[in-house]
Amino acid sequence: MDDERMLEFNGSQPYLSGVVIQSLLCQEYWYNGHLEEPANIVFLQVNDFWYRLYFDYGTIFWRDDGPDGLVYENEKTNGDEFRTIDLCERFALRGRAIADCSSETVNQYDSKVTFHIEGGGSLAFVNINDRTEIEPSGLLERGS
Repeated sequence: MDDERMLEFNGSQPYLSGVVIQSLLCQEYWYNGHLEEPANIVFLQVNDFWYRLYFDYGTIFWRDDGPDGLVYENEKTNGDEFRTIDLCERFALRGRAIADCSSETVNQYDSKVTFHIEGGGSLAFVNINDRTEIEPSGLLERGS
């Protein structure tokens, strides 16, 4: 019997091939000063339209947030803290185009979404055991 599972989506992945990145943000989740999840939610703006990407135990969620998007301020309550990080600034992505966006299973329960950047490099969001990590490849990272 094959242990490979089908990818599970909630919402439709937008068509991203050839679109220029206007903004790419991620919300980190911290608890009592410890980084629990580097990419709790990813916010992508292309063609003056915002999309939200997040995971829940391997299920890939895509949400269309429209031209106004959702503004998430940095929040801190009872040990929980959410910090917004500018990935365009961190990896010099603003104004670069996405060549392709791929989604795949990582193992039986987990998943990964990768933005392949025109001209080389990629930025993957890998969800394993309900924790989403950022995995750059071939991108120069500015101070973090």
